[in-house]
This record gives sequence, C-alpha cells and structure tokens, in this order.
Amino acid sequence: MKQHKLIIALGANTDAGANIDLAKIHLVKLFPGMTFSTVISTEPIGIESDDFLNCIAVGTCVHNYVQVHRALRHIEKTMGSGKGERGKGIVRIDLDILYFDDKKYHEDDWRRSYVRRLLTEIGEEALIWKP
Repeated sequence: MKQHKLIIALGANTDAGANIDLAKIHLVKLFPGMTFSTVISTEPIGIESDDFLNCIAVGTCVHNYVQVHRALRHIEKTMGSGKGERGKGIVRIDLDILYFDDKKYHEDDWRRSYVRRLLTEIGEEALIWKP
C-alpha cells in the first residue's frame, strides 16, 4: 500500500493544553509513528478569543485524503468542537491538513510565522519554499 506524507496543524484556545494532548493521542492511534513539534502560544487570527496553543504533526498513512479529512472532523466532533462554538470564539480543537501527498492545503496558514517556525523545527522547512 502506498504511504502518503501527511502534515497536520493542531490548534486550541479552550482548555488548550489538555485538548492538544488529547488530539495527539487520537492522531497517534490513527497514524502510528506520527511526530509532533513543540506546542507554542499564538495570538488569535480572525476571531476574538484567548490565545491559542498550536503545534504541527508529521507522519505517513495509507489512507486517502478524504478518509483523513473525515477522520480529523470526527476527532474534532468527538472532542466537542463545533461550528456553533467557533462562532463564539471557542475552539476546543482544530485539526487542519496542511500537506498531503505533495499537495499543500490551507495556503494562508503556510504564510503564518508560527507555522513556518514549527515546520522548520520539525525539519520540513524545504516545504515552506515549494510552490
């Protein structure tokens, strides 16, 4: 089976430390061998809220993009994160696929200094400069 390279951005602003830790547990169950950057605090972008905790996860999987996307939405839902709360500035967990099989997603995120910093930290700085 083909292995797909996968990079996921994690973020939370409500019970952030515990929720990031729980999301990591879910991700490692789905994608054994996944590694994580350090967790850093960032200011909110586009919403009024407390600061966020963010990190980056890197791994491989045999699942396709749609399966991975659905699995991440399921984790978010399981952890109680929903669109209604996000409208109120509450983000229990946000899991976004940044990279899957040589394709970048969430282009705006790639321009954020903290994402660039975390990608560099985990040895993926070459991806920052790829078109």
